[in-house]
Amino acid sequence: MDQFERNPAALRLLAQPIVEIPVPLGFFKNFVVEKNGKYKNTVNIKVNGLLVLTTCVKLLAFHARVAGTNTLERIRKLVEKGIIPADRSEFIEQAFETFLGFKIHNNLLNLDEGRDFSNNVNPANLTTRQKQLLKDSFLAVRRYRR
Repeated sequence: MDQFERNPAALRLLAQPIVEIPVPLGFFKNFVVEKNGKYKNTVNIKVNGLLVLTTCVKLLAFHARVAGTNTLERIRKLVEKGIIPADRSEFIEQAFETFLGFKIHNNLLNLDEGRDFSNNVNPANLTTRQKQLLKDSFLAVRRYRR
């Protein structure tokens, strides 16, 4: 944290690649899926969701000199310091938990079906409620990383 305080440009350099990762939602909030390859018609929830969210929380925690060993703890400490508004933290926490839940569920499905673990989810295979939860989580990431 001392190093980041002495060199604030380092945080910006670390954040730049993260904020360039696209949120896989189109203009009308439809899922933007992979067009080709092994993961055609899927969305990578780890890269496009979890990675962006957890990295943004870590970088904000470094900037605010907030120690914590996991994402939820960092979010709560950032709320305590007034860095993240309490009402906004609820959406961030829910998004984090949703992405984790989808990741675990997806990997269990892959295991049951004899496939390799994957962080890719096919939105066409989700219920209406699951699609909405995933969209809301990606929207929370989009809002939070600004």
